[in-house]
Amino acid sequence: SVVGFTWASLFHNGVMAKERLSLRSEQLSVLQKTFHFFQRDIEQVINRPIRDQYGERQVALLAPFETELALTRAGWVKPEFVTTRRSELQRVRYRLEEGRLLRGHWQVLDRGYASEVLESELVSNLSAFRFQFWYQDAQTQRLEKVSHWPPASVSAGQSDFFLPQLV
Repeated sequence: SVVGFTWASLFHNGVMAKERLSLRSEQLSVLQKTFHFFQRDIEQVINRPIRDQYGERQVALLAPFETELALTRAGWVKPEFVTTRRSELQRVRYRLEEGRLLRGHWQVLDRGYASEVLESELVSNLSAFRFQFWYQDAQTQRLEKVSHWPPASVSAGQSDFFLPQLV
């Protein structure tokens, strides 16, 4: 009976370890997918401002809060079976809402009133997600770090043509 108990205990521990490993593997896969999306979007940032649904101009890269980032990126591949014309540029938004990291995009860059964002959840149960931006200050020539983009030191006219050196 001792041998049977030992085998049952080993089997139970093995099953529990496999379940934990499977859960961790799934979590790692979700994080890798998220970083893949983010890396691809950041690498393909293009300096193309847009007009929002109210007709207001928005800079190519905008982070009004530490937990939100919107950008215009190149490389939006159009599948061969899609027959409608559309740009190869895409407006993308990342935001943290109630512990969920969401990635959204619009079908058009310069949006009309009826344009809707198409969002998908990348990660859940997230406690924090912040962006930081590094840029070279024109006056001091030093590398500066900010948590909002464009930085307050950049004038409104300059911000249209100004992207961070590092995100």
